[in-house]
Amino acid sequence: MKSIHLPDAMKPQQRTPEGVSIVQGEVLGIERNNYLVRKYTGDVLRLYLDDYTQVIGRVRPGDRIVAMVYDLRHVLLIHLFQ
Repeated sequence: MKSIHLPDAMKPQQRTPEGVSIVQGEVLGIERNNYLVRKYTGDVLRLYLDDYTQVIGRVRPGDRIVAMVYDLRHVLLIHLFQ
C-alpha cells in the first residue's frame, strides 16, 4: 500500500476539534466555491470553500482529495490525495 503524506493538521494521531471530520474522495465538479465530491463510500457531498479555506495545490474535477471539513460542509483545508 502506498504511504500518504498528510499535512500535520490532518494526521490521524492528532485529535480533530469537535464538529470537524476528514473527507476523502473524488472531485466530480466545481461551481464557484462549491465542490461536489464523491466519497469512497459512494456518498456525494457538496463542500463549500471560502476565503479562509487553506487550499494546497490546484484542485480540479477528477482529482482525488483529502479535506478537513467542519459540519460536513465547510472546508477548512483541502489538498490533493497522492
